[in-house]
Amino acid sequence: EAQTFAPLAEGSGRRWVLEVDGVCVLGRAADGRCEGIEVKTAVLYPYYRPSERYLLAEACEASSFLPLAAGLLRAAGVRQQDELIGVSDGALWIERLFESVGVTAQVIDVYHATDYLEEVMAALGWDEAQRTGERRRWCRGEVNAAAWLEAHLPEPERWLAWPAEALVALRYLAARQERMAYCDYRA
Repeated sequence: EAQTFAPLAEGSGRRWVLEVDGVCVLGRAADGRCEGIEVKTAVLYPYYRPSERYLLAEACEASSFLPLAAGLLRAAGVRQQDELIGVSDGALWIERLFESVGVTAQVIDVYHATDYLEEVMAALGWDEAQRTGERRRWCRGEVNAAAWLEAHLPEPERWLAWPAEALVALRYLAARQERMAYCDYRA
């Protein structure tokens, strides 16, 4: 069941949003090559004051990023009774980080969700105009992934013949559908 974010009870703490991602950037050139480096980032802000941001970025392994993220929470003044909403692309290392710092609800960012959605819609035979319109609906928060999958997914014997990329995308959406209740979140 999708998490909705009703107002917190009086005296129960504050609600925060923690957005975490990793991005590959070019490193220093050596011997005519330039290897990529993954920079992990975290942005933390109070739910009702998103302009009050605490930022963290570090080129490190996931295991080294966890104590830095915990330090970011301490520096911002997050307390044990506060609620943390995690926003990410659903990567396993981020899910582990969220679990370690006490995130109570996770949301898949709509950018990554619609990237996978594009593969599924193409496999369904939707033309570019249909796909563009549907991506916009997701971005506007008009869609819950679970309802969308129920309404648009064909019988398994049909989608099992899809290209590998479409099957990976379908599995991604299906496994995380409860974290893509954008219509509910918007409400």
